[in-house]
Amino acid sequence: MRIAIDGINNEALVDEATDARDLLTDEGGNSPDFDGDGRVFELNELTAANEHATQQAILEVWDTNEGAAPTAGLQKLTIVVPPASTIERRWAQGAGPRFITGIVGSIDAGTGTVNIGGVHVAGALL
Repeated sequence: MRIAIDGINNEALVDEATDARDLLTDEGGNSPDFDGDGRVFELNELTAANEHATQQAILEVWDTNEGAAPTAGLQKLTIVVPPASTIERRWAQGAGPRFITGIVGSIDAGTGTVNIGGVHVAGALL
């Protein structure tokens, strides 16, 4: 059974060497924990806004929990967002990247500004 779910980042994104932040939180700041319970999150839509006027943002999306710097093997996506721009990526049902632990994001050091609510993800728990 597919359960539609969507959310935003409730903290500004920072360099992946520092932290990875939840991308799927509700208005109360809660994030679904599907780590180890057999559910998988399939990403079908991602919208990202870069508020920096002159620097591109290099957004990295990871399959891990929020917290310490993630390792390279957990990286699922890298998306470049031009300065002062918003981009949207869509994947067909069944074709989106899948996350088994959590969906978190970071930006490369010295690139762009992705503030609270700057990333919206939508998909389904499978």
